[in-house]
Amino acid sequence: MTTCYTKNGTVKVDEVRDAFRYAVRQSKKDVCYDWNKAASDWSMSTAEEIKQQMTLWRKLAKEGHIAMNDYNNKVVTVEGVKYYTLVVQGYKKGRINPEDGFNCWCVGAMAHGTMVDGAQYYFKSEANRDAVYGYVMKGIEIKDR
Repeated sequence: MTTCYTKNGTVKVDEVRDAFRYAVRQSKKDVCYDWNKAASDWSMSTAEEIKQQMTLWRKLAKEGHIAMNDYNNKVVTVEGVKYYTLVVQGYKKGRINPEDGFNCWCVGAMAHGTMVDGAQYYFKSEANRDAVYGYVMKGIEIKDR
C-alpha cells in the first residue's frame, strides 16, 4: 500500500481511492470533486458552487496568479466511470510557482495516477470541465508553454 506524506500526517492512497468512491456514491447533485488538503478528505461541488468558483478563477487567471493548461485535462476511470480532470496551478511572473499552495502534488492525483503539480478537480461531465476551462482561460496566454 502506498503512503503519501502531507502536512497533516500520512494518508494511505488506497484509503483516498475508497473515500472518493464513497463521496461519489453519496452525492447525486454534485458535478465535481476535489481533494481538500485541510480536511484530508474529498470535497464535492454543485453546479452553482462551480459557477462561483469559475468567477474567482477567471479573476485570478487574468491577474496571472493561476493558470490551467489544456494538456493537463485528462480522463480517469474509477469503477468503470469516467471523470474528467481539470488542474489549477499557481503562477507567478508567468511561471509555475512552486511555493503556491495550489502547486503541491494532490493526494487525489496520486490516488488516480495523474501526477501533476496543482489542485485537481474531477468532473462527472467532460462538457462541464471543458466549459470551466474555456471560461477561465479565454483569451489568456500562458507564457511558459
